[in-house]
Amino acid sequence: MSIFSLYHLEFLKALIQHGVKFLIIGGQAAIYYGVRRNTGDLDILVEPTRQNGEKLLLAFREMKLVVEDVKPEEFEQQLFLGLGFEPDAVDILSITPGVDFESAFRQSSVIEDSHVKLHIISLDDLIKNKEALNREGEKNLLDQYDVAVLRKINQQQK
Repeated sequence: MSIFSLYHLEFLKALIQHGVKFLIIGGQAAIYYGVRRNTGDLDILVEPTRQNGEKLLLAFREMKLVVEDVKPEEFEQQLFLGLGFEPDAVDILSITPGVDFESAFRQSSVIEDSHVKLHIISLDDLIKNKEALNREGEKNLLDQYDVAVLRKINQQQK
C-alpha cells in the first residue's frame, strides 16, 4: 500500500522523468517514519539551482500546471510554490529551515513506493527541520507532536 495518493505518485513520476533533484520532506516523511497522522499535501524540497528549476518547470508544463511568472533562476533563492488543493496539494520549496539541500540529499533514504524510487529526508534531518520551522498556531502544535514522536522512533532504532 502506498503512502502517497495516486495524484502525488503521478506528480513524483513526472519529476523523476524530467531529472528533477528533490527530497520528500514534511508530513509525508513523518508518516513514512511512523508518525500516525494525516496530511493534506506533499512537501518537496528541490535542489536550489537554475538547472533544476528548468527541469521542474518542464515537468509542470507536461502536467499542465500553470505557474505564471516563475523563472528557473528563482529556484536559486528561497522559493515556495503551493500547487493544487488538499488532499492532493503539493508544496515545492527551494530552501527549508534547519537543513541544507546537498547535505540532506546525501543523507537521505531511498524508498520504493508503487515501483517508484524516491529520496526521503533522513529521520535526523526531518527532526532538525521540524524543530527549526517555528510555525504558528496549529501547525506549530503539529510540528511539536511530530518531533516528539520522531525522537521516540529514532531512539528505538538505535
